[in-house]
Amino acid sequence: MIRWFFRLLTGIATLLFLACATIWVRGYMVSELWQKQESTRDGLTLIKHTTTLVFARGGVYFSRASDSYTAQSERDANKHAPGFASFNWKRKQLGDDVSAGTYFDATNLSTHLGFGYFEQDYSATRPYNKATAFLIPCATPTFFFLLFPFVGAYRILRAHANLGERKIIKSPEFADNNYLERTPQDFHGNPNPLL
Repeated sequence: MIRWFFRLLTGIATLLFLACATIWVRGYMVSELWQKQESTRDGLTLIKHTTTLVFARGGVYFSRASDSYTAQSERDANKHAPGFASFNWKRKQLGDDVSAGTYFDATNLSTHLGFGYFEQDYSATRPYNKATAFLIPCATPTFFFLLFPFVGAYRILRAHANLGERKIIKSPEFADNNYLERTPQDFHGNPNPLL
């Protein structure tokens, strides 16, 4: 049971390693921003929820921000409505000098091992206004997930190297327990190391 669990874990880790490595390498060739906006309206209050994904050098940046505007009149609300319009995922190619950390730097928070987290709630002064951001580096998880395939490969090679080794188990059920010890060759045709 433990062996099958370790194999399953190794398989999942291998897929995650390949995914992280692919995103890491691709980030040095193509930097892109994906953005989606969902909007609602509550009377004269316009509300938008913006989701942003950045794949760039060094890692991945994710943010989810909610913003609102309370109009003074129906005419004022209609005037600002285009800025709160909903749209599906849009892609924008970024410059070569842009990294995922560039977007997280706007939070003025430090990172730890490349990871960053930001959360702010402005709803006390502005209704519905919240922001959450994550910065996920590619290097740290890539090397972490590489450990599992490496250990798995080592275990396979070690098991393959031990195929030629035999264990002689003596039992009272056999009339002659010394048969294997007197066999000049093992099952692979190699000389019996016991002789």
